[in-house]
Amino acid sequence: MEDGIIHTFEMASLSEDGNLLKRELGERAFLGLKRELKNLPKGGILLLDFRRIKYATSTFLVETLRIFDEVKNAEYEGKYLLLKLNLKNEELLDCLKLAIKERGIVLSLFDENGRWMVLGELSRALQETLEFVREKGEVTSNQIGKHFNIPISAASNRLKQLYQLRLISRDEQSIPTSGGWQFVYSPLPTTKE
Repeated sequence: MEDGIIHTFEMASLSEDGNLLKRELGERAFLGLKRELKNLPKGGILLLDFRRIKYATSTFLVETLRIFDEVKNAEYEGKYLLLKLNLKNEELLDCLKLAIKERGIVLSLFDENGRWMVLGELSRALQETLEFVREKGEVTSNQIGKHFNIPISAASNRLKQLYQLRLISRDEQSIPTSGGWQFVYSPLPTTKE
């Protein structure tokens, strides 16, 4: 992944008491996140930091998480979203899982120690591919095809799906031996803050 800027959006800035309770506030959060995403440079990451949030309703979260659908639009090509959360806040995590299921999205989540996980439903094939990308650091369709013993077209489809979900990044690189081009896929970074 190109060295991208990580811009943090403090979800706690939306509430004085650390509680995010109303759908209207979720709409306001979505619009603010959309502005931030527009201003983010290509290769940039918008980190939604929920660590100082005590509680959020699923109605707030369903509205706010619309941003994960928005980032898939062509105008946001090469821009990424990550979510940071204190996993000890089980109430917030449960509401987040409910909102993710209702929206039908998949997202990358990091805890305060930089541990990474995916929330939402992925097929076993995509889960295995994502884990391989995270393990290797950079991969091509050819490497995925060889590792999983699948046609390169199937490997390419897997990687493209993960990229479209913004679970991995994608860069186009030249192939020195042929003068052609190929996509190289990388995991999104983890951060400890």
